[in-house]
Amino acid sequence: MKKIGIIGYGWLGERIASSLSGKYVLSATTTTENKADQLNNKGIHTVIASFPDYQLTEPYSQWSDIENIDVLIITVHISEKRCCVSSLYNRIQNLSSFIGDFKGQMFLMSSTGVYPDFPKEFTEEDIPWENVPGERMLRNKYPQLNILRLGGLMGDNRLLKNYNISNL
Repeated sequence: MKKIGIIGYGWLGERIASSLSGKYVLSATTTTENKADQLNNKGIHTVIASFPDYQLTEPYSQWSDIENIDVLIITVHISEKRCCVSSLYNRIQNLSSFIGDFKGQMFLMSSTGVYPDFPKEFTEEDIPWENVPGERMLRNKYPQLNILRLGGLMGDNRLLKNYNISNL
């Protein structure tokens, strides 16, 4: 049975895992001990890991599960909209230490938030991954990385009717 690793078991990671559960062996990361215990009890081998925006005094040890993973799905946020490029660089370095020189299939769940905030229909050619610092840093290190830019209202309660949006 194929083994899939999910880095970032938040809202998106949970939905991905629930659709893969029973079909694949799953490993994951989360940021809290309580959630790690819950996931381990469900049969998802889970470790606690976060990837801060600052340089760690000791680099992360490589994830012990990475050797056995066939596919890696990264759902942690890697956009410079929340931080400066140097902080983003630190986050990517911390993540890279954790996954080492992984050679298997990789997917990054990026965001359509990389596009400017003005009304236009954008395509990936408008802003290629080379022009998005977080995507570029990861893709340069892992050339096999597939980048999926997700958009829309994602979340349990995030329905369009709950927002006052004009001029759709």
